[in-house]
Amino acid sequence: MDETERRIERLERSVGRFRALSLAVVVVAAGAAAMGYARGSEGGPPAPIDELRVLRLHVVDEAGRTLVTIGGTASGGVVAVQGVDGALVATLAATRSGSGALALADAKGGRLVEISGRPDGGGGVVNVFGGTGASPSVTLAAEAGNGSVSAYTSEARPSAVLGWAEGASRVVVFGNDGKAAKMLVVDP
Repeated sequence: MDETERRIERLERSVGRFRALSLAVVVVAAGAAAMGYARGSEGGPPAPIDELRVLRLHVVDEAGRTLVTIGGTASGGVVAVQGVDGALVATLAATRSGSGALALADAKGGRLVEISGRPDGGGGVVNVFGGTGASPSVTLAAEAGNGSVSAYTSEARPSAVLGWAEGASRVVVFGNDGKAAKMLVVDP
């Protein structure tokens, strides 16, 4: 299996974790609604809760292990999903800059994918990690209507960039020294 296939498989697993995170949020919301129907007046239908206010909400399994935590930080709201072994595998959060961020990790907590918005609202960034997860292997970025794809070596040096800059499409391939070795520029 080549590196691209491994990265695609990791990305597919990450999407599965994001779906699990979304399901957990729906389950928590349904549970909160159900709690409102549990306390009714005698002989009448259960009364709904008008508002549920908590600082932090933990969803646990039968063994008492925390699987989902919903809370907040100085930056805003956070939803964190853990595996049964306690490893943090997905986080959805508001960032200090005011944009949103989603981070997905493997079963050991190693970074796989991070998605975030730009602070000025002008686009977003997707980082796909490989190996140690210390630095991205691939970055997809959008800013002010322009996009780029950047690939990096395991030493975090750029290996190739495809994008739009200075009014032209550009492909840049880097040498082992991290310097641009070849460039293709296509003017519109």
